[in-house]
Amino acid sequence: MKTHISATLLVLVSGLLIFSGCAATKYKNEKARKDAEAHRRLGDAYSRQGNITRALRSYLDALAIYELDPETHYSLGLAYQQKENYQKAIQHFNRAIELKPDMGPAKNSLGVSYIKIEDYDRAIEVLQRLTEDQGFDIYLTPHYPKYNLGLAYYHKRQYETARDYFRQVADYFASGIPKDRIYILNLRAFGLTYLDTGNPVEALKYFDKVAAVAPRWPDIYLDLARAHLKAGFKEMARANYRKVLELAPESALAETALEEMAAISP
Repeated sequence: MKTHISATLLVLVSGLLIFSGCAATKYKNEKARKDAEAHRRLGDAYSRQGNITRALRSYLDALAIYELDPETHYSLGLAYQQKENYQKAIQHFNRAIELKPDMGPAKNSLGVSYIKIEDYDRAIEVLQRLTEDQGFDIYLTPHYPKYNLGLAYYHKRQYETARDYFRQVADYFASGIPKDRIYILNLRAFGLTYLDTGNPVEALKYFDKVAAVAPRWPDIYLDLARAHLKAGFKEMARANYRKVLELAPESALAETALEEMAAISP
């Protein structure tokens, strides 16, 4: 009888110890998550202020406490992307997706990083998978990956395919999606496909639309200058080169404008 009671007590005590251990582990993990989240939120605040170096430190501190948070890996990837450290960005975007497979923004940002390192095939693979995800129909910014797909195909000089994606982006805006920076970039990219395929007059239609909504963007005036020059309008080209110099006088863009303007025959 004593032996039976002792065995029962041993089982009860063991159970209590296991329960206590599980509870302690759960508490420890929950505390780690909360501490890490505090560092991540601090990093987000630094990022909004434009202090990417301090944001990076906060995100790394967060991961040192709790490595399994996909949001921290995503935020860290964005910070590395802004620092133009695309390999590091790719590493953290991939980890975010491993931890949260339906994380659409991380997939889009991963595609952008691949475009930045000129790995266009891998960018297309990632972005195409994103557009085929089950939840893509309710994705809040579907025009982002579609634009990036068009950009990847543009860099591969597959211009018709690029235009098809740029048209899809334009359709989103026509359907009522609020116009954002992608609206402007998409118009410009559409124009570049025509400029690069020897149709400067068609390109000018898109570049003029961009200049109308972004009149202080020097890049578009370089595009306009090149399109006017190819179309045979030398004076218009010169005027747009001068606009680049006015808006970005100390930039590499200005140096390019000066070189190209000097090469125009009288």
